[in-house]
Amino acid sequence: MIIANLTEVKARFALDERILLIFKEHHDTRYFCAASEEEIGDICLHMLRDRNASHYYDPDEKPTEPEGVATVLAKLEDTRSALRDTAEAEMEKYLRGKAAYERSVREFALATSALETNNGVKAFWMLSKRRRYEDEGFEMIAFEEPTMAKV
Repeated sequence: MIIANLTEVKARFALDERILLIFKEHHDTRYFCAASEEEIGDICLHMLRDRNASHYYDPDEKPTEPEGVATVLAKLEDTRSALRDTAEAEMEKYLRGKAAYERSVREFALATSALETNNGVKAFWMLSKRRRYEDEGFEMIAFEEPTMAKV
């Protein structure tokens, strides 16, 4: 069963199940088995350190506001024209880039904080948040260990 959050993790450990953590990366898929919440935190910190060392969380380059676009938009406020459409498109592109930059700065701060404080919950959250990013796949699957009958 695929597990989505820490609440489900606690429920699985209460049933004496183990959890397989799967990290899908660019050239490899890495597997770890955890038997406790603490082990999950340790594994997540390990992966966060590896990915941080590979600059996964470095902030994006800060975008610069396109020169003169705000002026064009202000002057052509009530008109529709190709110039206004182009200016609007440039401004939207800048605002998307600015939002991505700000998000990358927050993620860098979270990753740094998790590593500096050795906080496995923050590391788990950071990895979970980025699980759909290219080369940062992450999922957890609960499984039971078979009990062997003595013959």
